[in-house]
Amino acid sequence: PPPSNQPNRNEPNNVSGSRDSAPVAAPSPMTQDPPSTTLQPTDPPIQLQPTFSPGEFPTIFPTGPTTQSPTYSDRDQRYDTFAQLLIQAGVSLRDHLYPLDTLLTPQVQAMSWLLDDDPAQLLGPGANTPESRLTQRYILLVLFFETSGIQWIRRDNWLTQQHECTWFGLSCVQLSVPVTPVIPEDTTTTFDDLFVDETLVVQIQLHGNNLNGRLSREIGFLRDTTVLALYGNTLIGTIPTTLGNMISLSKLWLDENEFSGQLPTQLGALRNVDDITITGNQFSGTLFTEIGQLDRLKRIWADGMLITGTIPTEIGHLQSLSNLYLDVNELSGTLPTEIGRLTSLQDIRLFRNRLVGTLPSHLFTLPNLRIMYLDSNSFSGTIPKQLNAPSLHDLQLFSNRLTGEIPVSIGQLPDLTVLR
Repeated sequence: PPPSNQPNRNEPNNVSGSRDSAPVAAPSPMTQDPPSTTLQPTDPPIQLQPTFSPGEFPTIFPTGPTTQSPTYSDRDQRYDTFAQLLIQAGVSLRDHLYPLDTLLTPQVQAMSWLLDDDPAQLLGPGANTPESRLTQRYILLVLFFETSGIQWIRRDNWLTQQHECTWFGLSCVQLSVPVTPVIPEDTTTTFDDLFVDETLVVQIQLHGNNLNGRLSREIGFLRDTTVLALYGNTLIGTIPTTLGNMISLSKLWLDENEFSGQLPTQLGALRNVDDITITGNQFSGTLFTEIGQLDRLKRIWADGMLITGTIPTEIGHLQSLSNLYLDVNELSGTLPTEIGRLTSLQDIRLFRNRLVGTLPSHLFTLPNLRIMYLDSNSFSGTIPKQLNAPSLHDLQLFSNRLTGEIPVSIGQLPDLTVLR
C-alpha cells in the first residue's frame, strides 16, 4: 500500500487570505494531504521483506556455475541478436550496448543480468520470448541500474524470476501483442500475424523511493504506460526526448527532483496527457509552443523554476485546461489574449514573474474561474471595467503598476472573498 504521506495529486490547498505580504509560491505537491483515492497496483500488496544479505541478492554477474550455462559463443550471439534489435528500434544507442571503455553502462548491466543471472531465462535457449515482453523487462532493468536500484527504499521482487508486473511500483494489464520471439528456436514456424495475450506495464509508481541518477532514454519505449510517477526522488539531468513516444501517457509526475535543462518539445506528442506536474526542479528555457497540441491537458504545475520567455499564444488551444501554475519563474512579455478562451480555467497562478502590459479583459469574464494570482509582476494600465466572472473567489493583483479606479463591477462578484 502507498505510504501514509503520499502527496495529493489533485489540487494545491487554497491559500486565499493566508498569503504573507510577500508573495509565496503555491504549496508544493509533496506537502499535501493524502488523496481520497490512490492509484493501486493490480497485484496484491507485497509485504516488505528484510534487506537482502549479500548471498541472497542477485549479482550483476554469476558467482558460480549455473544449470544450462550457455557457451561463450552462444551467449555472445544472443547478446548481439537482442542488442541489434534494440538498436534498430531506437530503444538503446549502440555506444551504450557496445561501450568503448571498460565501464559498465546500465544497458550492459541489464543485458548481462538477462543472460547470466535471470532465473526466468527469457533470453536463454528455447525461451521463444516475444519481443515486447523481453524488451519490457530489459527497459525496466535499465531503469533499475541507471537509478541505483540497489539503494531504493523498496525493491520487492526486482531482479528475481518473477514477472515484472509483480515488481514493486508497477501495475499491468493484459494486451494482445505479436508473438514473434526475439530468437526463434523453431526456424520452421512462421510467426507472421500471430498474437498472444501478454501482461504489460501501464503504471510506474516509484515516487519517494530514493531513485538517484538520470532518467534513461529507454523508458520512453514503454508505450502502453499511462502513469509515470517518479516525484520525490533525486533524479538529475534532462528529461529524455523519448518521453514523447509514450503516447498513452495521461499522468506525468516528475516534481520534486533535480531535473534541469529545457523541456523537450517532444512532450507535445503526448496527446492523451491530462496532468503535467514538474514543479520543484531546475528547468530553464522557454515553454514549448507544441503545448497547444495537448488538447486533453487539464493541469500544468510548473512553478518555482527558471522558465523564461513568453507564454505561448498556443496555450489558448487548451480548452480542457482548468489549472495553470507558472508562478515564481522568469516569464516575461505580455499575457496573451488567447488565454481568455480557456473557458474551463478555474485556477491561474502567474505571480512573481516579469510579465508586462495590460490585463486581458476576457480573462475577467471566464465563467469557471475561482482563483487568479497575477500579483508581483509589472502589469500596467487599468483593471478591466467589466468584471463578469461569477465564480471568482480570490483575486490578487498587488505589486504591479496598475493605475486608475477600482471598477464598480468588482463589487458585483457574488463569490469574491479575497481582494488584494
